[in-house]
Amino acid sequence: PIQAYIIDAFPEYAASALAAFTVFRSVVAAFLPLAGPK
Repeated sequence: PIQAYIIDAFPEYAASALAAFTVFRSVVAAFLPLAGPK
């Protein structure tokens, strides 16, 4: 998955990169339903 790529791409900052990805994923999950049909 994407998390394995992030760990390989940023090995020195893997924890911070995964934390940033988690925040991004949570923000997308919070606002994505607002873009759906009413």
